[in-house]
Amino acid sequence: MKYLTLSLIIVYLIIIFYFSSIPVPEPLRNKPDILLHFIEYGGLGFLFFLHYSELFKKKINGYTMIFIIIFILLYSISDEYHQSFVPGRFSDIKDVIVDFIGGCFTLFLSSYIRTVLNKI
Repeated sequence: MKYLTLSLIIVYLIIIFYFSSIPVPEPLRNKPDILLHFIEYGGLGFLFFLHYSELFKKKINGYTMIFIIIFILLYSISDEYHQSFVPGRFSDIKDVIVDFIGGCFTLFLSSYIRTVLNKI
């Protein structure tokens, strides 16, 4: 299962990169996309949780959580930097913050749900 969840993470990262490479049409350039960023990186946080918890079987230790959090932050920064080179796109620190919050929120929520389920 570890290879399956790791493969899902890699495919998801490639999908994020792909969608960040698509120029945004003029009418959509100034539309808020905060919810999309939150959901996008929330999915990444959840996939990392699935991978390291071995599909909810074990608790993720603190060092692994820190690694995941740092990875989400660095990937979000690199994604925004990448977008600065795509016509019709721009980098925005607010997007990095929302990406980071979305990834961390889902990671911590999944961890909390796992803890609650194990008590039942």
